[in-house]
Formats: sequence, structure tokens, C-alpha cells
Amino acid sequence: MKFDDVEDLEGKFTDDVCALLIETIQGEGGIRPISEKFYRAARALTKKKGAVITAVTIKPATAISHGRELSDLDCSTGTGGA
Repeated sequence: MKFDDVEDLEGKFTDDVCALLIETIQGEGGIRPISEKFYRAARALTKKKGAVITAVTIKPATAISHGRELSDLDCSTGTGGA
């Protein structure tokens, strides 16, 4: 899926999708958060279709503190040093 592209998300979110995994803030090549528009569209699609939305981020509380409602959290991104 194209980053932060609502039309691409809507086109690929078919009836057989049961979960959506999003990286709310991409950290490779700079800091790139998803837009509020993309998040709201993703949340609306998952609610409408009964799918789970999961966020992968170093600090999932960041998503929540910005008013993002998540039905599941995945903190699998590494946060420690060597």
C-alpha cells in the first residue's frame, strides 16, 4: 500500500481483510507521521468491516495521546540499544 494514500487503502481493503497493521510514524529516512485523514479513513474502514486496526510504533502511547483510537497495540518495534 502507498504511504498515507487513502484511495489506495480503500481500493485494497476488500471484504476478506480482517486486520490492518499501520505504522503511525515512519522513522526510516526521516520522521513521517500518517495524516489525520488517512488515520480516520483507516479507522472508519475497520469499524465498518469489523476488522482490527493495529499500530506498530516505538511509543504506542503517542498515537493515543494524539486522539487515535486503536483496538489493538503491537509494540514490536525495537527500542533498545545493542
